[in-house]
Amino acid sequence: MKNLDEQGPGFCGEKRGVWLLLAAVLASAITISAILDWFLGGIPLNLAPPLSWFDKASSILYHISILTIGTYVGYLGLRELLLERRFSVEFLMATAALGALYLGLPFEAATVLLLYSISEYLEGFIEHRARKVVESLSSYMPEQASVLIDGVERRMSLREIQPGMTLLVRAGERIPLDGMVLEGLSYIDESLITGESTPRLRGPGDEVYAGTLNTSGVLKLSVDKRAEEALVSRIGRLRYRAPRA
Repeated sequence: MKNLDEQGPGFCGEKRGVWLLLAAVLASAITISAILDWFLGGIPLNLAPPLSWFDKASSILYHISILTIGTYVGYLGLRELLLERRFSVEFLMATAALGALYLGLPFEAATVLLLYSISEYLEGFIEHRARKVVESLSSYMPEQASVLIDGVERRMSLREIQPGMTLLVRAGERIPLDGMVLEGLSYIDESLITGESTPRLRGPGDEVYAGTLNTSGVLKLSVDKRAEEALVSRIGRLRYRAPRA
């Protein structure tokens, strides 16, 4: 089975991550420079060269970082405001940074953008990990399944199998489609879906899900849903279509 959803985030998402990483690194450098300035200002360094240029350099770096990061963040917020008619967190962060800059507080403006950049980068990192987990689900899905038609076993593509058909699943095989157990008794490893490490005993009348592993007995299943309607497929679609908060 191919990827659950071929419309997942691509180059745009990666480019956004690069911008956010750049913003986080740049803002971190500015904040660290301010902290060093505090320490250097409080420690007598008789052998050190004069640091009279540091304040001006810090001010320039502050404004460069705010301009660079704030322009990108403000662009995202303004785009959502104009196109989607809603105030986004990007718009609020850009407004807060501009307000701090207007009040003559460049360090506070840079700090706001620093915290926002780090949170956005971490959010993107977590989303990327979650996306990889969802994509990995497809690698556990078989391309074909054993279908019983008038008592005769046939191999069929999952996309050809319709609800109501009877499947035969042997020990060591993955459940190909969502369905209900008709005959047989077996322990099913559902960790792929539920995260539970202990296999659950399933028998006649119990629901089983595509992608789970039949660890022991032979089962006959009645198919409930087509391949694209299986729980694992719906998880993938919901993951990709979920809007960013």
